[in-house]
Amino acid sequence: MTNGSKPKIGQVLFKDFRKDLPMEQVYISPQNTRKTEKEDGLPEIEGSIDRIGLIQPIVVIQRGDKFECVAGQRRFLALKALGKKYIPALIMDDMSEIAKSLVSFGENIHRRELPYSDTIDVVSKLFDAYSGSKDQKVNQILADLGLPKEDVIEYLSAQLVPKSLQKMVDDGTLTDQKAHDITAAFWPDEKEMLTIANQMGGLTAAEFKRALQIKREKPNEKVQGIIEEAKKPSLLVTFRVTVSRNEADMLESEAARRSRKLGKKVTVSELIHAAIKRFFTSAA
Repeated sequence: MTNGSKPKIGQVLFKDFRKDLPMEQVYISPQNTRKTEKEDGLPEIEGSIDRIGLIQPIVVIQRGDKFECVAGQRRFLALKALGKKYIPALIMDDMSEIAKSLVSFGENIHRRELPYSDTIDVVSKLFDAYSGSKDQKVNQILADLGLPKEDVIEYLSAQLVPKSLQKMVDDGTLTDQKAHDITAAFWPDEKEMLTIANQMGGLTAAEFKRALQIKREKPNEKVQGIIEEAKKPSLLVTFRVTVSRNEADMLESEAARRSRKLGKKVTVSELIHAAIKRFFTSAA
C-alpha cells in the first residue's frame, strides 16, 4: 500500500431480506466492535421488543447453513433471551474483515442518544398520547423508551406536579420552580412531596438543594431522614474549572434551552453536575 493510500474495503451490498431467519442458525461475528458492555441495557431492549416488536433487523452474512451477525448483536441477544425462534435479518454479500468492523462500528456510532430537546418532545408526546394514571403513563414510557426513570421524571416534572403542590403554588406558599424540583426528586410519592414542601420554611436554599440530591442518591430514604441530613454541614467539594469564552457561551446557551424546554430554571452548574454524574454512572 503506497503512502497516503487507503485499504480497499469494497462496497457494502445487501442481497436478501429474511423476516424469519431461524435464531439457531445465527452467531455473533468476532468483528463486532461492541466488545464490552454488550449486555448493558438488554432488559430495556427486551421490554421494548416484547411490547412493540423488533423495529430494526440485524445484519448477517451467510456462511453455509449458518449466518454471521455483523451488526445488531444486542437485538439478537435480547430476542434470544425472550425465547424467540426467528429474527428479521438483512443478508449481505461477503466482505473483508475491515469492512465487517466498519459496518459494526458504523451502526454503533450512529445509535447515539437523541438530542436533549428531541428526547423531551418524544417523552411529552407519549405522555399526552397514553391513557391511564400519571404513574401508569410514566411506567409505559420507561418500558417503551428504556430511558432512566429520573430522566423521564425530570422531563415531565411540569406535567406531573400533583394538585396538592399546585394549590401551594396558587396560594403563594411554594414557587413554581420548587414544585417542579420536588416532583422530579420525590415522584411518585405525593405524601413525601407534601411533607418536604411544608417544611420548606425551615430549610435554606442550599439545604433544599442538598435534600433533593440526597433523595436522588438514596431513593429509599424517608423524608425526615433526608431533611436531617440536608441540615448537616455540606460534604460537597468545590472545583474550579477554566473554560474558553466560546465554551462558556455554549454552556449558557444549552442551560437556557433546557430551561425553556423544562419550563424551569436550569443553571450551568446543574448542567455540568448532571454531565459528571452521567459519566460516572456509565463508567461504573
